[in-house]
Amino acid sequence: MTPFAFNIVLAVIWAVLIGRVDLFNFLVGMAFGALALFLSRGIWGGAGYFRRIGRTLSLIAWSALELVSAAFIEALSAFRIGRAPETVRIEVPLTIDRDAEIAVLSSLISLSPGTLVLGLTSDRARLIVRTSAKRKSEIEARIKRRFERHILEVMR
Repeated sequence: MTPFAFNIVLAVIWAVLIGRVDLFNFLVGMAFGALALFLSRGIWGGAGYFRRIGRTLSLIAWSALELVSAAFIEALSAFRIGRAPETVRIEVPLTIDRDAEIAVLSSLISLSPGTLVLGLTSDRARLIVRTSAKRKSEIEARIKRRFERHILEVMR
């Protein structure tokens, strides 16, 4: 049984023993289960599970910060007097190749204001993105350096 599955089992057992099976008790059970697994990680060798939890929480926090900063930048560009923001269509080369990783990357890019994923090339080597970024190399580097790196840390 994987550590995550065992943590879910511990959370369900906690909720049943408390007597109220609801989301709050399940989440408290997950926290206590994670604590029990963390304290016994030397026995079952589960350090990777907690590394992945930390990286997942880091990805969530980073995504929220990225969303806020991109929204602020887009809001500033929308209020510039004199010209409408231009959009460009670019093809970003991908390092990732798994379906789930590509789906997460596409979602994160599309959540950022001013960007939209249009599709994937037929050879699955490049992602087609429509963006209001000024320079093609800037958005490619941002996707490679930030988005893909965080996704690879969590999913591999």
